[in-house]
Amino acid sequence: MIDMLKKEKKNKDAEIVFDFCVCCGETTGYKSDVSIDERIGYIEGTGQLCLNCYRELYPKGISGDD
Repeated sequence: MIDMLKKEKKNKDAEIVFDFCVCCGETTGYKSDVSIDERIGYIEGTGQLCLNCYRELYPKGISGDD
């Protein structure tokens, strides 16, 4: 199922692969080889959100310190 949610976009010139937002389908700007620990908007068990969807769904952000 994760394969269905995660799309790849290849730039023919540089062969760069980007992740797409699991909510709206827009490119996230993150290359797929970037660790999830270094990303903003990665939701474990769901996948990567673009910044717009992340801000809309989580206006106060996500804190693991609660």
